[in-house]
Amino acid sequence: MLILDDSYVMMRAIEQARRSSRVKKLLPPYVGAVVAKDNEIVGEGYKRFLSSYNILLLHAERDAITNARNRTQGSALYTTLQPCIRKYKRVFQSCSELIAEAGIKRVVIGLNPSRRLNTESIRFMQENGIEVVLFDDGLQDELNRLRWISSTIYIPT
Repeated sequence: MLILDDSYVMMRAIEQARRSSRVKKLLPPYVGAVVAKDNEIVGEGYKRFLSSYNILLLHAERDAITNARNRTQGSALYTTLQPCIRKYKRVFQSCSELIAEAGIKRVVIGLNPSRRLNTESIRFMQENGIEVVLFDDGLQDELNRLRWISSTIYIPT
């Protein structure tokens, strides 16, 4: 049986970000996310357009949580970018709110520790009982080289 560790699951999130990078007309950062529970991947997702009109974005975290269906309670979410904290186009709740509502207990964020971090979403998740881990384990070069991470929250206008 394969034991899932942070590096393995973050690599799966990077693979999802690669899918995001192939979406036509989608601007960086390219984001991937994975939900893991009980040593199993239960949901994966990537940033892409929600419709063929290229208007609304489906964030990777929302996609992964949706694909995990009802298996998110007590799970961990791995994401190549810090989850957003502001409502998107006043339509969807923020990814940070969705993570808390889904009962996720641990969030692992792949980012460049040398860049400035917006702590608002991290503080929100921690206040809601979620353990937040800033991932720094050998995959930073991969994350940085492909520009899949950003120091700021990406909210398209």
